[in-house]
Amino acid sequence: MSLNGKALDENGVPYYMVKNSWGNHGQYNGIWYMSRDFIALNTTYIFLNRHALPRKLRRALNR
Repeated sequence: MSLNGKALDENGVPYYMVKNSWGNHGQYNGIWYMSRDFIALNTTYIFLNRHALPRKLRRALNR
């Protein structure tokens, strides 16, 4: 899976747009939304290419 974006529902609850790794199945072509709470409870690691981060943040993390 890869996290490709984020959104808020009508109540302001944050969600992440997730693209599955098994193809473009289903009504939304393999894309679904995962709540921040679900990620916090069920995710061990999230890998992110460092070049996806803003330069200022990358520099701060490298200190």
